[in-house]
Amino acid sequence: MRTSQARERLLTAAVRHALDAGIADLSLRQLAAAIGTSHRMLLYHFGSREGLLVAVTQAVEEQQRAALLESGLTLQDARRSWERLSDPKLWPQERLFLAGADERAARADARLGVAVLRGLLLDLLATGDRTAVTEAYERFLQHASTNPVHRPPPSDPAASGRL
Repeated sequence: MRTSQARERLLTAAVRHALDAGIADLSLRQLAAAIGTSHRMLLYHFGSREGLLVAVTQAVEEQQRAALLESGLTLQDARRSWERLSDPKLWPQERLFLAGADERAARADARLGVAVLRGLLLDLLATGDRTAVTEAYERFLQHASTNPVHRPPPSDPAASGRL
């Protein structure tokens, strides 16, 4: 199996495990055992436990971004998006977006995201200017993707064996 395929397989398994059972209290060895690999393979493909956590978070974030971009901004689509986002089954994924930040920063990031979406939906309903609102939303996404304050800082993989 090629390295990129092996990495994707491991990432998919780690995401699935994170969403089903959580990963915050697992050591890298425990997580490796849970997904059927060795801790050395996780280190090889992700560099550190923090690297794996970042990769899991980015994968879930990308899935959510794709789902949101597909939803559109009609009232009916907004309702479907809200039903999806407010579904308790999705909460573990949403928590991953804020992993690694201190509690204050995580709450501020969550509040900012909600405020931007509410404001843009109100703007769209008030003005009907979908082009301008979409442009503002795209700028927000660009800003959020280039300023990931919730990402854990890189550290020495030997410093901790816990994920």
